[in-house]
Amino acid sequence: MDPVEQIKQNFDESIRLKQESAELLAHKIREAAILMTNAILQESKILSCGNGGSAADSQRFSSELLNRFEMERSGLPAFALKTNSSTLTSIANEYQFADIFSKQIKAFDQPGDILQALTISGKSHNIIHAIDAAYDRDMTVIALTGREDRRVAYFM
Repeated sequence: MDPVEQIKQNFDESIRLKQESAELLAHKIREAAILMTNAILQESKILSCGNGGSAADSQRFSSELLNRFEMERSGLPAFALKTNSSTLTSIANEYQFADIFSKQIKAFDQPGDILQALTISGKSHNIIHAIDAAYDRDMTVIALTGREDRRVAYFM
């Protein structure tokens, strides 16, 4: 296939998926935004986690809340659990990789905090452990997943 035609097809597919997603997810995204807003207004924070590209997304989300997004405002209490490499590697070394986020949740969370968990596969053991830890501590969990065959969905 001609590279230009492939690029155009990719754009068309992206547009189609975004239109479908808007119909399916708009209300859920609004609900998540309300939960996060209420948590912040109650002086709680948002913890986020993910692996690979999802880790980058969780860090970007947290930085946009903490710094600014689209307008000048005070920073909002949020942080990504993957940003401290010494913590991640020590937990993975002394315990197991599956505990890298859950141990941090147990140390940092306060009543009313929210965990935002990002996982494309929905099967990542460290994300599942993080969600378990969040529920054990009565946190609200907002999970963003990518595939239908996922274990994370069984938590929601």
